[in-house]
Amino acid sequence: MPVHSAWFGTGGALISSVLYLWSPVAYGAVTSIAVIGLYVAHLIPVSL
Repeated sequence: MPVHSAWFGTGGALISSVLYLWSPVAYGAVTSIAVIGLYVAHLIPVSL
């Protein structure tokens, strides 16, 4: 795994988790995006 990509993912997770502290709407949006991403990540290998 490239180091820059890992740090980018870590930074994105940190920023989105800070938004959770003040906005329940941000929590719902980020959680929805994560669920959709996980669904797609599991669907692609199954469909191949």
